[in-house]
Amino acid sequence: MSDTIPFAHTIDRSLIEVSAGPPPLLLILHGSGDDEFGLLDIGRRLAPVCGGALVVSLRGPLPRPPGYCWFEGSSAQPAPDAEASILMSVDKVLQVLQHAPLAFGTDPKRAFLFGHSQGATVGWAVALSSWPCTDLLRGVVCNAGRLFPSLTQKSSALGMCVAPTAALAKRSVFCAHGRRDMITPVGHGRQNVKYCEQLGIPHTYHEHDEGHNDMNLPLAQAIKYLEVLDTTKPSCP
Repeated sequence: MSDTIPFAHTIDRSLIEVSAGPPPLLLILHGSGDDEFGLLDIGRRLAPVCGGALVVSLRGPLPRPPGYCWFEGSSAQPAPDAEASILMSVDKVLQVLQHAPLAFGTDPKRAFLFGHSQGATVGWAVALSSWPCTDLLRGVVCNAGRLFPSLTQKSSALGMCVAPTAALAKRSVFCAHGRRDMITPVGHGRQNVKYCEQLGIPHTYHEHDEGHNDMNLPLAQAIKYLEVLDTTKPSCP
C-alpha cells in the first residue's frame, strides 16, 4: 500500500508478453470474505486475452473474516453505510487506475477490471463514474454483482458521481449472473440490464444455470467479450 496505490494488493507478472512493450493492466476486485489472493487464478485465465496483462488484485478495505469486504452487508442487502463505503472505494480504485502506468509500468490505454460479487458492485460504480481521463478503462467485467439503484438517481451521492450520457455511451461492460445464485439472486442481474439501458451504457449480459461462485461459464463468455474488444490495439480517442 502507498499514497498512489491505497489498497493492499498483490501482483502477478507471469503472463506478461515481455517483447510487446508496456503490458495492459487487469485489476481484480474480490468478493465478500475473500482477499487479494482469492481470484488470482481468474486473473491468470483472463490475462492472456487482455493482451498479456499484468494482474493487480486489490484487497477490500474492511475486515470480514476470513478475509475482507468492500462494504458492510451484502450486495442484495447492503448496510445503511454501504454507499458511503462504495464511494470511498470508487475514488481509490480510480486513483489506482490513474497511477498504474507509473506504479506498475502498464499501458495507460489498455486497462481492464474484473469484479466478483461485492467487487462487481464496486466495479459497476467505477464503470459508471466520471473518470479523470476518457479512456481510463477499456472494458469492465462484473460477475454476480449488483448495480445499486441509487446510481440511476441523480440526487443520490452515488448518482451525482455518474458520468454524462455521452461519456457512458463510449464505455463497455460485460455482466454475468447465475440463475442458482442464492447470495445475489438473478433478479438483480436482470435489473442491472434495465439500469444499463436506462443509463445508456453499452453492455453484454450472460445468464447461466450455475450459482454465485461458479466461474467457468461466465468466464468463458467474458473471454469472448474481451476478444471482441481487440485488446492489442490502442483505445480510440
